[in-house]
Amino acid sequence: MEQCLQVEGPASHRVYQRNGEGTADISYTLLLQGATSGEIMQRLERSTEQTPWLSAGTITGSNVLRGIIGDVPTGEWTIHFRIVGEADTGFASETTVGPIFVGDLWLLAGQSNMEGCGYLADLEEPLNGVSCFYLGDRWDIAADPLTWLKESV
Repeated sequence: MEQCLQVEGPASHRVYQRNGEGTADISYTLLLQGATSGEIMQRLERSTEQTPWLSAGTITGSNVLRGIIGDVPTGEWTIHFRIVGEADTGFASETTVGPIFVGDLWLLAGQSNMEGCGYLADLEEPLNGVSCFYLGDRWDIAADPLTWLKESV
């Protein structure tokens, strides 16, 4: 039976607020389909480094696995997950999610002056590392216009 591994959370472009030590805990939820046995492994990767593969847990018949990757340093990361079968079969399924950011999270709030739907001429190009949680209940790279009231849940 083929094993399938899907990341339900976190979403790409999500930002986690760093703490006083410059790290954050990243929680995740994995959906497992067709997985009968094996171990879930995870690791972090960014342009300058990779962490070693670490066990995130063993498949126990449940189709949902939740966990936390603790003390993730400030920066842009990709999270890799694998289902590892028996030693001689290697890994059965692999998936990634990213970019995920650890840094400063800014909350902008207000009334009509914070709507973000000004003149749409001479727009700045989106910047990698600047994310937005849109009204449609999703994380993505911040690109003008930031607000579409009709997509609000």
